[in-house]
Amino acid sequence: MKTKKETKTVIKFRANGNMGNFYGFLHGGELFKMMDTVAGVCSRRFCSNRTLTKAVNNLTFNAPTNLGEIIKITAIIDYVGTTSMECFVRAKVEGTDFIKASGYFTMVSVSDDGKSMPVENMIYETDEDIMYRDLAVERRKIYKEVNLLQQNYKL
Repeated sequence: MKTKKETKTVIKFRANGNMGNFYGFLHGGELFKMMDTVAGVCSRRFCSNRTLTKAVNNLTFNAPTNLGEIIKITAIIDYVGTTSMECFVRAKVEGTDFIKASGYFTMVSVSDDGKSMPVENMIYETDEDIMYRDLAVERRKIYKEVNLLQQNYKL
């Protein structure tokens, strides 16, 4: 089994000119894609299996990102369920402490034919690890309630 600390994944991307929005900043969808990629790498390294994004929650953009900047994206697994993992993902401009975006990505381990597969549990070494795991469990309860409401939403 791996420890939470061992799940930490850091990847850097450059915000290229073709990633811009109408205002000359990095398009939010491009930053989301980068964050999703890092969550995928983090979860795949953890379970040594193919993973797919199931849900993204509390994705928050804090400030625009200039084209040309290097974005440092860090992911770490907070919670491991039967077939899924919740990754906290944060994006910063390299060399700064200013958070550009963050969110929780639920990743599911899947077989080659797309069916969910069990994952090994994680070792929570510190009180902080346990606190983040417990907060993830509480978020999962809320997500399930919201999912039920969404299924019955009349559009």
